[in-house]
Amino acid sequence: MFDRPLDPALVWQVVPPTLTQSKRPWVYGVDGKWHKRLGVTLIHRDVINRETIWWSKAKSESYQALFTDGYQLVQQLQAGDNSLPTGAVSDWKGSMVAMVKTCFGNIPHQRCQAHTDRDLKRLLPKHSPIMATQELRKIGLGIKTIETRQDLEGWLTWLNTWEVIFGDHLTKRSYQDPDPELRSHHQRRRWWYTHKNLRRAFRILTVDQDNMFIYLKDPLIPKTNNSLEGLNSDIKGKLHEHRGIPYDYQYAFVTWLLGFKRIENKQQLRQLWANWVKAK
Repeated sequence: MFDRPLDPALVWQVVPPTLTQSKRPWVYGVDGKWHKRLGVTLIHRDVINRETIWWSKAKSESYQALFTDGYQLVQQLQAGDNSLPTGAVSDWKGSMVAMVKTCFGNIPHQRCQAHTDRDLKRLLPKHSPIMATQELRKIGLGIKTIETRQDLEGWLTWLNTWEVIFGDHLTKRSYQDPDPELRSHHQRRRWWYTHKNLRRAFRILTVDQDNMFIYLKDPLIPKTNNSLEGLNSDIKGKLHEHRGIPYDYQYAFVTWLLGFKRIENKQQLRQLWANWVKAK
């Protein structure tokens, strides 16, 4: 089994995803399961019905790798006269944002708040001695409490107030030579932003801000990518039980695991096995 991975199109033939049967709107989710530095399994999911609908092996979460998967998925959907997703959710990597727009058009694309929360906790330490960092951390972690438009307006006011009070921290610079008179023309360029992590955190909260709150406009779209996060956690646990196997075997194991999660009875399992053997 581990000599040849399971093709998602093969699983699609035996057990079509729920989205192909219900004809109801569905939301697309994408994430990658990294195998340390060896590569990544790209996983594409219907987050409404909590079903994995496509996967592939890639060296990284590059646009080319994601686009190849997205194009194949669109072809598969159109071949069965199935609708494209009405929305998407991801961790907002540039390659994922570009791929969703290219393959599915200008659909609403929610930025996963769980990833945002994780990034902010990393950039804004809980016990930082800097007041600006402490206050921005409170504001950032307050995103997960926003459930209504009124909550959002209050949060935006909170963020704008922070910028008025602590905005100068975002432009403060540090120089290699603290004495301006001793710097040569060349040395004058040798500076850096003093609070780099603070700037990054503020940028997370302000750039593409509308995409963090798509769920307020469209309740069908979840605010997090937890459907995929839970799946990745399960895969990680299963791989840990089989640690030490080569990367190609790891990927094959993951594909069979994803395929088996779609199987509902022994008849489907036998049909999947027969099709896999026939496709050799």
